[in-house]
Amino acid sequence: MVRRIFLIIITFVVSIQIIVYSSANSTKQNAIPDILALQIKSSYPACRLLQLSDSDKGLQEYLIGTPRGINPGYIAADFNGDTKEDYAVLLLCDDKNIPKILFTVFMSSKNGSYSCIDIHTWTGTLYLKNLYLDIFTPGKIREHDSRRVIPIKNHSVLLVLFESASQVYYWKDGKFNNIQISD
Repeated sequence: MVRRIFLIIITFVVSIQIIVYSSANSTKQNAIPDILALQIKSSYPACRLLQLSDSDKGLQEYLIGTPRGINPGYIAADFNGDTKEDYAVLLLCDDKNIPKILFTVFMSSKNGSYSCIDIHTWTGTLYLKNLYLDIFTPGKIREHDSRRVIPIKNHSVLLVLFESASQVYYWKDGKFNNIQISD
């Protein structure tokens, strides 16, 4: 009897430890790095990171339970091949009561700082409610409605307008280039 109670207690303790460990790692992986939060706050004080709650209900349902469902407006990868992590973000900004979304990339520098590259700005509810970011892994990519194929050397930014269009923003020749991959 004592042995059975001991096994139940051990099983319970191990289960709790696994849940706590999984929760801590999940939170850490999905948390926005402090350096990025500070960079956003100092470079774009009237903006905040786009959240799932800002999205259209259909997009929320599509993303829930996926990694993009945690932070649809943020991805991290080495976009230019310098082995340092860069950040692509969608920022929701309030500019004189006119909401807009700013797509920008924070590129890491050798000295640990970041430079901001503003890629695009949108206004209008279609874009405000239906955009999200994902990572495109290196490989070949074919342009939508074209035979043109482009080799992608580094991780790139996949910008998705839900149920409408997708573009890949890839680093080449010292700048971001883009290719539409769906319509």
